[in-house]
Amino acid sequence: MVTFKERFAVPADKWSDGDGYTVPIGFTNPNWESAIIYNTEIIGFRTKLGPFGSGSPNAFELAANDPTVHVAQELWDYALTAFVASFNAANPDKALDRVKALDYSGTDGMYIFPKTYEPYYADSGKSLEFYKDLNVSWGNYQNYFSPMSVFSDPSAFDDCSHPTVASDGVMDDYITFTGDVDAIVTVNGQRKWTCYQEKWWMSPACRDAPMTCAPMITNSFWSYNPSRQKAAVYNIAMSIANTIAYSDYTSMPKQHRTFSYWWSPDITFKADGAVKVIFLPYREDEYAIGKLGSSSSFMIHTTP
Repeated sequence: MVTFKERFAVPADKWSDGDGYTVPIGFTNPNWESAIIYNTEIIGFRTKLGPFGSGSPNAFELAANDPTVHVAQELWDYALTAFVASFNAANPDKALDRVKALDYSGTDGMYIFPKTYEPYYADSGKSLEFYKDLNVSWGNYQNYFSPMSVFSDPSAFDDCSHPTVASDGVMDDYITFTGDVDAIVTVNGQRKWTCYQEKWWMSPACRDAPMTCAPMITNSFWSYNPSRQKAAVYNIAMSIANTIAYSDYTSMPKQHRTFSYWWSPDITFKADGAVKVIFLPYREDEYAIGKLGSSSSFMIHTTP
């Protein structure tokens, strides 16, 4: 049997640099072996992977600013729409084009686990898988979640006013589309989020009673701002914390009763039965202006 590699791969002694260049083709984010295999063994170019960003905007910036990075792959369109428009307007000399959308899509967002939604349904006859049922005026579901107090080590989490989620643009968009002016305070001339222990952002539905907030765990600030806007707009009693260690991100939702950021396709919480909370269908036009109340859904893009 002839393998794919034997049939299509270019021998290593035939690999070349890009036409007219003496450096390997540089790829960023994420660190998929398939990218380097495709470009070395199939196309026949020398390649290198990295440096890497923690998400689509970071990878886009690397491709725009790092002369050793020539291609950014696996960029999620919904996460880039507003960022790219702003970046390209501010840096027209570094503006990048999308080469193509790859032939698959995915989804990410706020997920909930059976250990929370099943007993709540058994007791109340209501679902926690649909955003309207998370409006606290419809039911008291907070007791089916672990309180923030079970997370006894605040040092496991990033500061809630980390620059990634506390820029003027992010804060202005939040106030514009939620009207929640009490979410932000000014300390020594600097705007900061109102948070529990400086770690947990809290929605207006539970801010005055922090232990009634249903916790959500994420990492690398994935979906932090979209989840925050949704919690405020739809009156969800929820708090959000960003773990410093990826291992805490994957273990805390298994150990406690929480919401979690997750994406598909992926296996991290598959065995735990996590299901995505359903929000309104994705609106690209709204994401482009910083309004993040609809679901996220992404096509995968490549950009030079």
